Amino acid sequence: MFVYTFASAVSVIFAYLSQHVRMPSSNLSELPNYGGVKSQISKKQSRINNNISAELFFVLLSFLPLFLVSAVRYLVGTDYAGTYQYIYNYVYTDGYHFNLTGETLYALLNRIAIFYSGSDYVGVFALSSLLICGLTFIGLRNQSLNFSYSVLLWIISGFYFWSFNVVRQAIIMAIFVFAFQYIQKREAWKYFTCIIIAAGFHTMALLYLPVYFMYRLRINFKVMLIILFVFAGFSSIIRQLAYIITSKIPIFNVYAIRYFESSRFDANTESSISHLFINLAFFILFAIIVSIHDRKRKLSNIWINIQFIALAFTMLSQVLPLANRISRLFEIVLILSIPSITRLIPNKNLRLCVNVGIIFSFILYSFITFYVLRYHDVFPYQTIFSR
Repeated sequence: MFVYTFASAVSVIFAYLSQHVRMPSSNLSELPNYGGVKSQISKKQSRINNNISAELFFVLLSFLPLFLVSAVRYLVGTDYAGTYQYIYNYVYTDGYHFNLTGETLYALLNRIAIFYSGSDYVGVFALSSLLICGLTFIGLRNQSLNFSYSVLLWIISGFYFWSFNVVRQAIIMAIFVFAFQYIQKREAWKYFTCIIIAAGFHTMALLYLPVYFMYRLRINFKVMLIILFVFAGFSSIIRQLAYIITSKIPIFNVYAIRYFESSRFDANTESSISHLFINLAFFILFAIIVSIHDRKRKLSNIWINIQFIALAFTMLSQVLPLANRISRLFEIVLILSIPSITRLIPNKNLRLCVNVGIIFSFILYSFITFYVLRYHDVFPYQTIFSR
């Protein structure tokens, strides 16, 4: 507990400091046009460059504690030994014949780790942690309206700890967080390139492809509610359709056999209910704030749409295998959407109360989930140096 708490605190503090050395974007044309203006511009540009350097330095200091805790862990995470250590050993002994359901980039990541660390599998966890933490931090730094708040949300919402278990999915979620900026910039080829690369780590990343087209898609809240009720009432039919579709697509049919035909689900009832409550609560909160302060959804449309998708899949978690995991593909956007949506609240005191409530709720959720119930086996923490 101490290791996680200390690393989290240090990371958030440095993230906060990085925000306060960043100079607001400046317009050099605002400088007065008189003698010595070139000197004034030079000095101002120098201050901007110094501030950017200081900001990036603090961002790096914020990144390091969480990265190191993840990189040097040992037997931490449910799938650490049973899945990822097994994959590494398989690639090491028979790498040229290893097939990971088309997820060739993760196999390549293992081969890179083998090149540097030989039979010692710890290298692949360090590389995975570098991708997960690095891409997440870059994405948050470039996009979040409140960088330190987003870092805190990434930790207390459980996504950081969840990455200790579902490593491949955590990598594609980190790539998505990084690539999200291209949705907002409307740079389609960059976004789709990132998602195709992500699919090389986990085929689930292909579910991110349609998200690009949701940026301007405006669905009425009443229509969303009708869709949710349809999902609830016809969940068994949706299950059958999902099986038919996935079984016909070569890249997904292995999942149809493994999960549908064996009735194997990825989450228990308690986990499904907690995520249903979280997604429903944020959907309602976002709907209320947006209905009052951004009725035309000029600033919030994409956040509403993604939260709606997360809620829809969570509602199907008891009938659709992997629905909980799919919902988390989209839940990760909360670390960006919460600072953006709550920023719409004009009253500072009310905004503070809402954010404090969110923080304490997430802390309670993570404490119960990871420490009390010991889901995902992130406790007790131990390092590779204790082997």
